[in-house]
Amino acid sequence: MTDPKKYYEIEFIYSDNGQLFNTGARMTEEEQLKMLRILEQFHNAGAIEQASVVQPSEIQQDYDAAVGEILDALKDEVTDGDDVSECQNCKREWPDSVLINPIPDLMERVAPGEPMPSGECPGCGAVCQPVPKEDGD
Repeated sequence: MTDPKKYYEIEFIYSDNGQLFNTGARMTEEEQLKMLRILEQFHNAGAIEQASVVQPSEIQQDYDAAVGEILDALKDEVTDGDDVSECQNCKREWPDSVLINPIPDLMERVAPGEPMPSGECPGCGAVCQPVPKEDGD
């Protein structure tokens, strides 16, 4: 299974005119390392300066924490009879009715032999797996 994608900020300065380039992208850690290698090649060629690919600032992390609290509160509002799945990344449990389906890029996110996920986590975007029901449910 592939790593869940995280938000990264990509930034560099063009050597010829000093203009700043800044954008954000959701990438796996593998994609982030590949991006760093590509930017390093451009830097070594003299095309760009001060290149970086970093995770968001503390402000973004505080925002993500607040969103997580809101999502936790919302999931408690869903009916109790719903099947539940657990996120493979953030480990939150979600009623299946709030999971994102169909799962984007499903075939790229499930390795052969792995169980089929029940949906995508509305909190962090990773895949979720069904939580086995306890006896008596």
